[in-house]
Amino acid sequence: MITIDWSIYNKYRKEYLPINSFHLIPIKSKNSFELARKKIGNESSVLDFGASDKHFKKYCDKKNHKLKKYKTIDIDKNVNPDFLSLDKVKEKFDYMTMFSAIEHIKFDDVLKILKKSSEKASNIIITTNNIYYPLWGFFDDITHVQTYSARSIYAILKISGYTDIKIYRNFEKNMMPTIIKKLISRITNQDFCGNIIAIAKNRKEAKK
Repeated sequence: MITIDWSIYNKYRKEYLPINSFHLIPIKSKNSFELARKKIGNESSVLDFGASDKHFKKYCDKKNHKLKKYKTIDIDKNVNPDFLSLDKVKEKFDYMTMFSAIEHIKFDDVLKILKKSSEKASNIIITTNNIYYPLWGFFDDITHVQTYSARSIYAILKISGYTDIKIYRNFEKNMMPTIIKKLISRITNQDFCGNIIAIAKNRKEAKK
């Protein structure tokens, strides 16, 4: 089991936001792939963790977005990943992406991955379920093992060596929230945004 200073973890969570204040997190009305693509820009190298069938690369190709280098990590050999674990990666990348991956991984392992990723990538992009969105869909998938709030993601990114952390709630444009939705959200403490996306910079890179 990995050792973590829980007082530091809780300090960072409180530093980001008070509990149950998700409505203060900015909203982006684009899907996660589009937000990531806009941030990454052209001619960047990407290490896609939990890439499955290379969905992000296919999305970039569809948008005529040219990546300088794209490699994948996945435990499923059937999708022909470039690497089966982060430990096998010897190259350095501009970005490591984790699209809907961390909820499939135990907390201790997530910490190990994030700390190791700061040696492999200058930036990281993480997407996951928004815990304030009704989670019936989350628990419908037995491979989901852990939920992560925006506060928790902020804290573990700080602990893992990342800085300049930006977190957004996001949803598709065709799911634009109405005044009624916003009112219900404040009353019930449930969000209308299904996902969150975190973008952060390696602390060593930020000092350059």
